[in-house]
Amino acid sequence: MTIATKVKTSKKDLDSIKVPELPSVAALKAAIPEHCFVKDPLISISYLIKDYLLLAGLYFAVPYIEQYLGWVGLLAWYWAMGIVGSALFCVGHDCGHGSFSDYEWLNDLCGHLAHAPILAPFWPWQKSHRQHHQYTSHLEKDKGHPWVTEEDYNNRTAIEKYFAVIPISGWLRWNPIYTIVGLPDGSHFWPWSRLFETTEDRVKCVVSGVACAICAYIAFVLCDYSVY
Repeated sequence: MTIATKVKTSKKDLDSIKVPELPSVAALKAAIPEHCFVKDPLISISYLIKDYLLLAGLYFAVPYIEQYLGWVGLLAWYWAMGIVGSALFCVGHDCGHGSFSDYEWLNDLCGHLAHAPILAPFWPWQKSHRQHHQYTSHLEKDKGHPWVTEEDYNNRTAIEKYFAVIPISGWLRWNPIYTIVGLPDGSHFWPWSRLFETTEDRVKCVVSGVACAICAYIAFVLCDYSVY
């Protein structure tokens, strides 16, 4: 859920607001050092490897943490795992945008390696995220991060208004509400959801979903077949 957007402002009121003088896109790019635009695949891959080493270290340490530190240690482990998971997501995010490298095949490969362990189907996410950037803040077309009008917001129940404020809601909103159920832009795991329009999209959905399933099974085995 997002902050309500006021749409009742009159055109006269809008015309009276002085538009600030902002730098152009070209001026902003000129102010950024040139080396920031260089896509070095070796540096990019090094970050992915570092994240994987941290992930492996956490899985190696979890039985000892649980044995000697109990629930307190396990909760701390969950927190650390969340940090590493976020790092993996950032790598996959850059793969999806093409800023990881100049090679599409490498971006796709490393994007799957980064996103599958956190159960984020890479190609479907790339598609929905691209639509979000294409229609950012559009009231109807920005499905990934939808905005609402003030009237719609006021008509919502207390749970609908404030559910996102609850910290644990982030887990529920990502999986299963967003990626599996598909609210609001379509399931990222079901090939025939409204997110996909072509056979190629549906095949990519299956491939990315299988990658997530493989990683989930590996984690299940590494955790000694323990669900919790």
